[in-house]
Amino acid sequence: MYNSPFPPSTPNDLRFTHHPAIRELIDCDPAHSSAEVAAIAKQIIICTILGFALLSGQAQSQAQIASSFLETFGGGTYDHASWAPANAGSSLTLLTSSTDRDKMDGTNDGGLLVERGVGVTGTYGATRSLGFVTGSDVGASIHVDFSYERPDDSFSNLKPLLFIDGVVVAEGTTISLFSSGEDPGAATGHYSSVRSSLGYFIVADDLGKEMTLTIQYFDGNVSQNRDLVLDAVNVINTGDAIPLPGRALTMTTVQGNPALEFTSIRRISPYRPGLLYTTETSNDLGAWSWLETAPAETVTNPLNADFEEVTERFHIGSSAREFYRVLVRNKRIGDPGITFDATKMDPNYPQMLVWQTAGVQGGIPHRSGYPFLKIIRATDSAGINAAINEVAAQATSIGGGSIILRDGTYTIDEQVIMQDDVRLVGESRNGVVLNITMTTETDPQETSIAIRFDNIENAGLDNMTIQGGHGTPDPTVMDNVKPEFMVTSVNFAHSTNCWIDDVDVLNSGRHTVSSWRSSHVTVRGCLIDGAWNKGGGGNGYFQIQSDRFLVAYNRVRQIRHIALQKEHCEYNVLIHNFFEQDVNFHDDDNGNNLVEGNRSILPTTLASNWHSMMGPWSVVHTISRNDNFLFNNKCEERNNGGIATFSDTGVVYIGSRNYEQDGNVFATTTAEPMAGTFYPVILTH
Repeated sequence: MYNSPFPPSTPNDLRFTHHPAIRELIDCDPAHSSAEVAAIAKQIIICTILGFALLSGQAQSQAQIASSFLETFGGGTYDHASWAPANAGSSLTLLTSSTDRDKMDGTNDGGLLVERGVGVTGTYGATRSLGFVTGSDVGASIHVDFSYERPDDSFSNLKPLLFIDGVVVAEGTTISLFSSGEDPGAATGHYSSVRSSLGYFIVADDLGKEMTLTIQYFDGNVSQNRDLVLDAVNVINTGDAIPLPGRALTMTTVQGNPALEFTSIRRISPYRPGLLYTTETSNDLGAWSWLETAPAETVTNPLNADFEEVTERFHIGSSAREFYRVLVRNKRIGDPGITFDATKMDPNYPQMLVWQTAGVQGGIPHRSGYPFLKIIRATDSAGINAAINEVAAQATSIGGGSIILRDGTYTIDEQVIMQDDVRLVGESRNGVVLNITMTTETDPQETSIAIRFDNIENAGLDNMTIQGGHGTPDPTVMDNVKPEFMVTSVNFAHSTNCWIDDVDVLNSGRHTVSSWRSSHVTVRGCLIDGAWNKGGGGNGYFQIQSDRFLVAYNRVRQIRHIALQKEHCEYNVLIHNFFEQDVNFHDDDNGNNLVEGNRSILPTTLASNWHSMMGPWSVVHTISRNDNFLFNNKCEERNNGGIATFSDTGVVYIGSRNYEQDGNVFATTTAEPMAGTFYPVILTH
């Protein structure tokens, strides 16, 4: 049978999976005739075509599996009957009178009690089905969040599991220690909750298979009962299903012998641990390195990818196997090699030619283009700066160099100063946390900045979390709550061809991402969420005071403004973002900025004088010097009764031409671009 080239510790969703007909070919007897091989190959091709037709024809609707499943036991909505003991030695009891649903902290908390009888050994727990994967589920992301209480016995080694047809595809963190959470005011055996989460991307190979959630606990000790109380289970599907690309199967000849090549493209899960690939094609399995096993912690040419293309070659009638893998990326706006459709250019809007140049010139370089020159573990700002300076000394001469930040919490207690041609790359987005502890007292400059790009070229931040280390601000308070924490998280000044890619910027002190007189910067795939100081006087902004910024695929929320302002602000492109904040042409921008294809929902926590798209608030500011262009956005102002604004089809909004208090801030025209877009990007491979 086929042996996977992946190490045994590799998660199941990374292992090669094959159509049964391929297994038959792999194991075929040399006596198989060419006609038999051709018949099997034809069978596979038919299945492949049917599968691809199913995927390409399906609507990109919200996935059906557990799309809004929230189960709270005892006091909330629940379906006790849908849960079953994981083995015959367990029983389930529904407890009532739950007081707070998402955590366990007292004797009155209810839940689902899982009890294993004396004398029964092995794995036990609770399980329930989420149904069968349909075509509209493929490409969706499933997140599962469990909350537990630990009884008063020696309960340990508990974790949630997600199964597909009986095979584990995702595991939560194993919980082995509970005792630190005991509530002294509760009766013996009641503890504060412990939470564990897991995540999984549904792929094409999952079609028609059953998904099952299980709470697993393995215990070989049969001397006494073991109890588990489960209070809340949340299963959240994050977004629309995305059809995956198809597959290819070809017959070929290698040194005169027939061979079968099978190529599949599958989505890569962001939850897998630290797996990096090289870009070269090879049949040498030793060329592929995992961070946790790479000798001397050396990593060569890793590539950030959304999709993995796996090509495998099997020799017919021979035990020889050849494998080679190539990574491909699902093209995104801002990638290298992105082109535009010249036939869709509208001569009435010459700005289109300039908008196409927004962002890093030539695209954010693939990580394979910036060799990894250094790997560091959790440290402080001085340690990060030392690594940056070390890599910068050789990066420019070789066209750029990267620093891997291993998972851990990094203390930002003074400014991190970026250098030319250096990129910081986190091992994982949620695992690498740059925790900003500096304050305006520790950094007495007039404008305190945690991560500074100052006269820098060709540098960036990838795949990490940058967070204020002073807790979570109240999103409803538009005031300067922490004046001692007037610290901007990331700032670009007089810098060119720099980027922030796939980064969470959370709980900032003042501005989240800010800029001044910079050009060709890309902010992509980021979550920008929260600021402590959101009061008047210019605080709490995602601030663009520069030209040719590309802002794409971001989510921005709980700040004061997305502010485009000042005379250097022109020819910026904001496209395909999810805004829970206003886009505000705040003061004296130079115009010719494009806001297209965004989804905007203003929450009820904002005051009614906030609108999805805005001009200047006050006469102390200046309206736009030239028109900006707003097109094909979908806006909903829940703070104003849920009205739809700036959302009419076939209409271009231009401005700002007035102050907010004067009304009619934006004019409209029905002279929409001739091809229905101002940004005719081509994203196909």
